[in-house]
Order: sequence, then C-alpha cells, then structure tokens
Amino acid sequence: MKKIQASILKRQYRASDQLFKETLGILIEKATSSLKTAMSLATEKGASSWVMARPLHEFGTVLHKRDFRDAIFLRYGWEPPGLFEKCACGAPFNVAHATTCMTGGLRTMMHNDLAEEIADRMKDAGCRDVMLEPDLLPVDGEAFELKTANKQDDARRDIRAEGFWGKKRRAFFDVMVFTPYARSYSTRSLKAIYAEHEGRKNREYKEHILKVE
Repeated sequence: MKKIQASILKRQYRASDQLFKETLGILIEKATSSLKTAMSLATEKGASSWVMARPLHEFGTVLHKRDFRDAIFLRYGWEPPGLFEKCACGAPFNVAHATTCMTGGLRTMMHNDLAEEIADRMKDAGCRDVMLEPDLLPVDGEAFELKTANKQDDARRDIRAEGFWGKKRRAFFDVMVFTPYARSYSTRSLKAIYAEHEGRKNREYKEHILKVE
C-alpha cells in the first residue's frame, strides 16, 4: 500500500511540476521585457528564501514595513512608490540607477556585504585561512597567454580560502554585483549575463592565479 501511495504522489508531483512549467512558459511569452527579467530572477534557485525566512535579528532577516514592501515590488519588477525624483548625482532616480550609481556607495556596500557573507559561510563550513581582499603574489617573469591577464603587483581578489576544493589547497573567489534591469541587459538572458561576467573575470585573473599563486 505504501509503495502504491508513493507512486501516486510521485506522479502527482511530476504532473504538477509540468503544469507549472507550461503555465510559466505561457506567461513569459506574453510578458514585457522587464517582467520577463523579474520572473527569471524570482525563479532563480534561492531567490525566494527571504520570503520564507523567519524574522530574526540575529541573522538580519527582520524587515520593517518599507523594506518588505520595496522587496515585494522589486520581486515583481515594479517601481517602488515614494522614490526620489533625482539622485544626489543629479540624474533621474529609479531602481536601475540606484544599483549602478557610484555616488553614495550603495554599489560598493552591496558588493562588500555579499563578499563578507560568503566569507562567513566558508568559515562556518570549516574552511581555513579565509581572508577578504587578499593580495596576489606579484608577477616575476611568468608569461601569460592572454593580453587581458592582470599583471599588476597590487592585484587582489575578493576572497581567499584554504580547504574549499581540498586539504591545504587555496582557492580564490571574486564577487560581481550587477543590475539585470540595466538597459544593456534588457534583451539578454540571465544565463548569458552570468557567462559574460564569469568569462571576463577568468580572462583577467585565472592565469595569474594558476601560474603565480
């Protein structure tokens, strides 16, 4: 009896998942470009975790009224109400501008907060020698194939950790923060945007790390 019930549940879950994917596909076809981006972001793995997280001050998951409202609006690709008309830099203010403007330091804060969070989780996972913004060893005669490879003596990465891939092996990580609502990304998929940034970082630092470090 239990095997029959498990088999029925499995078929139901499979049918439900298939129906969800078909419905999502129909909605995406009819959606505007900004809504397509919002739907893609909302269906990313882990993108809904903040909605279900318990509000605990210890883990920084407590949102006040405006934070929660703005997060919901951003999730659906809507412009949050009550935004300033102009940014401190003088440009018209909107969500895309807020995440790219260098005035005020929001972009830097987003990057640093994410790097620090990842480093903390690495420590919790048992990685050793976890360090933020470690300097890379200077280039001393090593030949690089790519012209875009970073050869500067002050080159650095966002995070270094020992034991991530294996015992006594150092691994380097870089954090990239971007806004998928930027005009230049409006016709591109998230997968393509991720690949572009990953490729650029690899071209700039991969040879330096593999050949020097």
